[in-house]
Amino acid sequence: LEQAEPVADPGPEALAELRRIDAFLADRELFPAEVPGLVVAALPAWLAPAAWPAAYIPPPLAASGAGELLLSDSRGARALFSPIVAEAGYPGMHLQAALSQRLASEVRRFSDPLLRGGWGLYALEVLEEAGYWSTPEARLAVRAHQLFRLVLARVDIGVHTRQMTMEEGIAALLDRLPLDPSEAEAAVRGVLLAPTQAAGAVSAWKELSRLRADREKAEHPFFTLRGFHDRVLACGGLPVPLARWAIES
Repeated sequence: LEQAEPVADPGPEALAELRRIDAFLADRELFPAEVPGLVVAALPAWLAPAAWPAAYIPPPLAASGAGELLLSDSRGARALFSPIVAEAGYPGMHLQAALSQRLASEVRRFSDPLLRGGWGLYALEVLEEAGYWSTPEARLAVRAHQLFRLVLARVDIGVHTRQMTMEEGIAALLDRLPLDPSEAEAAVRGVLLAPTQAAGAVSAWKELSRLRADREKAEHPFFTLRGFHDRVLACGGLPVPLARWAIES
């Protein structure tokens, strides 16, 4: 991991959180070891009105380089800080994107944003199951973050099928989560700039969970989470239905 210069809050805290996650997972056979090449910095002012609570930029596809995790320092983002960092960083989106780029296949090296988002939410769920968040307050933050992603997926579908206005999408978030209006507005603007991404991430998350359940049943008693994760990550950017075909064939 590298720290962006100049030093900007909440970068140092996010790096510390990533190291705590890595230490927690070190003796658990769940994911590959933490991958290098992630720059963590504050969400820049020009991007903040259309990206909340964070923006993840994967490493460049055709050249070596680092991924970027840009974090909001708003009140709501602070409340959800740990699950945001885990989802977008390690063992979430950055792990999937960075490992995809190491694959020999040009097709699999492509890091599809829908799959990447789904992997981030799936990895968050696995980390929760492993007991990383042990206090009621921490578990509540994880649940609130998952609810945010689910409501945002509904807003994504609603606004792009013209069943919901932008204002109604903002209201849907504010009705269910204790966000500031500016945070909800930035989240909905992000949905407008990336159609289907929020809904597609939730769909990929659920498909990954179903694939895991199916493989656990089929491979019992030899199934291991680490083995399953290695096979999924070896599929790179393939959509989950194609990854299922590759794993089951």
